[in-house]
Amino acid sequence: MSEIARVAANSVDAAAEALRRDGVVAIEGLWTAEVIDSLAATVAAQHPEFSDLDRLDDYLGDKHERFIAPVGLTSAICNSGLCPDDRLDALYAAMLADDYVFEAFGMLMVHPGAPPQGPHRDGGLLFPETGVDRILPPSALTVAIPLVDVTADYAPTGAVPGSHRHQAASDPSELIPIELNRGDAAVWDFRTNHAGLANRTHRARPALYFTVCRPYWVDHKNFHANARAKLVGDPAVFAELGPRFIRGRPR
Repeated sequence: MSEIARVAANSVDAAAEALRRDGVVAIEGLWTAEVIDSLAATVAAQHPEFSDLDRLDDYLGDKHERFIAPVGLTSAICNSGLCPDDRLDALYAAMLADDYVFEAFGMLMVHPGAPPQGPHRDGGLLFPETGVDRILPPSALTVAIPLVDVTADYAPTGAVPGSHRHQAASDPSELIPIELNRGDAAVWDFRTNHAGLANRTHRARPALYFTVCRPYWVDHKNFHANARAKLVGDPAVFAELGPRFIRGRPR
């Protein structure tokens, strides 16, 4: 069975090589645990609805097991060191070309006892009737940043290395858990088969995510008009971050 490639935070070339080969990579030590703990506290204060589910209205999924919801991009979050990050920016440019943009930013929450998902892709193939997608470079990446240490029992994401070169869905037995410490991140190609695995603990597992993509690409599978915000935040923050965040909307 293949393993999930793990690379150091400053190993941009190695991360890009793993993404091209496997469609998924774990990047270690991007931030300190203290930075992530502070970031988690900032997000919790900014979004109390994440722990009071009756107040949660803009989300995707079963909010009693898992949900994905937008997180407002504020100066407090940016000042945490989350973005921009020169090492990740270099990786995005290597995979998506220099004019890449950010499509979405939000929370991936898995509640205690949540069962595993089935293998899936984050987005559809561009040309499914041709088979050509298996040889194309990526159009979009998911970047997952856990706010807690993620072990095999604590709702890790499982991925199937190399599945971005396959047309068919993968068997669940092929999923390899991506265990991550606070400060690590997982990056995968939108075509890579993956799934959220079971949360066998008594604690919720929060993680932030970015969708990063080529400028012509739009996520039409997971978002719909007038439903589910993709990229929201303070106008001044978007102005400071620049054109890569041009799709952002004031909140």
